[in-house]
Amino acid sequence: MPGVTGQVAGLVSAPCSAGVSSPAALSAGSHCLKGSMVTVYSKQDCQGCRMTKRKLDDLGVAYTVRDVEVDPDALGQVVALGYSGLPVVHTSAGEHWQGYRPDKLQALA
Repeated sequence: MPGVTGQVAGLVSAPCSAGVSSPAALSAGSHCLKGSMVTVYSKQDCQGCRMTKRKLDDLGVAYTVRDVEVDPDALGQVVALGYSGLPVVHTSAGEHWQGYRPDKLQALA
């Protein structure tokens, strides 16, 4: 179902026009980006987080948002990656970075 969006236990998924077929797929972590998944670790009142999500939206890149203020596992993942600030972007290809990085976001498109 193109354009499926959903929220599951602190996860918010942006629309994905290339293959998320159901809300169940969203909860299972299915996303589309040329075969890769993108996760943005974020929180409320974070300007860099808003800018990162806006840029991904503008580029048409599907992503999942994990709010570290409501999801302790998300916060643990950010710390495990070695970061203490947000946003943190993590791809299924193993690439990750902190902060608003339009150059790296563009490369995901």
